[in-house]
Amino acid sequence: MPSSGDESGWVARPRRDIRQEENELRAELVKRLEPLAEELVTWEPAALRLLPLEETQLEAILVFRKTSGRRGKSRQMQYIVRVLLDNAEELLEATGHGGGPSVVAVAEDEVAEAHLAMVTGDPNAVEEALEKWPTLERQRLRQLARAASKEKRTIPLREASQKLMTYLEEAAGLIGEG
Repeated sequence: MPSSGDESGWVARPRRDIRQEENELRAELVKRLEPLAEELVTWEPAALRLLPLEETQLEAILVFRKTSGRRGKSRQMQYIVRVLLDNAEELLEATGHGGGPSVVAVAEDEVAEAHLAMVTGDPNAVEEALEKWPTLERQRLRQLARAASKEKRTIPLREASQKLMTYLEEAAGLIGEG
């Protein structure tokens, strides 16, 4: 066993120091996960499915919505944070809490770009959307795009434009099919 002054630079540390360091890192990660968990319980189930959540993590979040009472919600939130620890870094990155854009924000941007391209009459927009979201039906998409491009571009969105946006959001998994 090398001594604490070995020429390789390796220094023996007591186990207590290593455990304390691990506990501090875990506590820091839990503090980063708490706001994420509070945010995730407000998301739509369709948007949650865009995240790299394991089945137990998704189930814990959905159970929170059915939980009543302050204490029950508090315990369920603690459980959610505990199960999110399994792939915490990946989730923090995917939701934008790691510094980059969230998966949902990227999907929303893609839907908005596709919608704008179709409303403005881009001839390649329908084909690009079909490549991006293969579950779309070509005929329905063309009909919605044609009707939306005939409407004047206004905010709030008019009926045809809103139907197109909803159809694209469903295909992107941002909202449940309804």
